Amino acid sequence: MKFKIVYLADNRDFVSTCASWAFDTWGRYNPSYSLEKRIASFSQNCHRDQIPLTVVALDDQGKPVGMSSLRANDGIRDDLTPWLGSVYVAPAYRS
Repeated sequence: MKFKIVYLADNRDFVSTCASWAFDTWGRYNPSYSLEKRIASFSQNCHRDQIPLTVVALDDQGKPVGMSSLRANDGIRDDLTPWLGSVYVAPAYRS
């Protein structure tokens, strides 16, 4: 199967999908996050040439199956920059 990597900036209809993946996967580690906050966060990642940015992996049908984001840092270690985060692959596509 071939995958295509696209910018979230060019596919804003996937913001909710990315936010849901992040919230469902990591939300329990930060009780201050809500799905609405994750949607707002991913909406701010809609860039192509500056961070923060998110890219989305699409399957051959154009369905989003994964993502990753570049941010300035992880919010804890400002000295580690840029930061690759929100790396997610849908369970059916892992291996």
